[in-house]
Amino acid sequence: MRKLLSLVAAVLLLLPSFCSAQSFTALQDKLLFQPDGNLYRLRQPTKPWQLVGLPVGYLPEGGELFADKFFLVAVKDNKKQIFVSSDGLRFSPVTNLTGDQLQLRRVGQFLVVATLNDAVLNYYITDSSLQWRTVSSSILTTVDQISRLLDVGGELTLITQSSVAEVSVYRQSTWLTVAQLPCGSSQ
Repeated sequence: MRKLLSLVAAVLLLLPSFCSAQSFTALQDKLLFQPDGNLYRLRQPTKPWQLVGLPVGYLPEGGELFADKFFLVAVKDNKKQIFVSSDGLRFSPVTNLTGDQLQLRRVGQFLVVATLNDAVLNYYITDSSLQWRTVSSSILTTVDQISRLLDVGGELTLITQSSVAEVSVYRQSTWLTVAQLPCGSSQ
């Protein structure tokens, strides 16, 4: 591991662009690196970086490691798509997970995707089984609400500013209000 970190540090010194820790993802025994609209994979410290081939025209935008797979958000012609890979080199599209707006986020033991297509908002969730299911609720009104989801005891929980002076807490099982807190601003 120390050799791998030394190699990564040496590579970073040679790269012409800014890199941050969020640019790197460890996938099993491989390291993925995402600078400047490209995605690279380092299989072993003694082998050079490989440019990952995505479908033609797609540029990587971000991703999440979940259930020993890397879920990548890629964009082409202002349309976003989720791709998945178990080795960090070959990516395949995840059916139906596309959108003009799309956000992907790991929430505890869940992976959540919010998509917006032609003014239609959809939320999808999966757990380690990787079986995607739709999360339906009228309280989920924007793709940005994905950032307000928490995993509380194995159940998705939404915290949102319900009025100027109150924060509401909703649980996925019924999406009914389980608490209202006197608070003028939630984060």
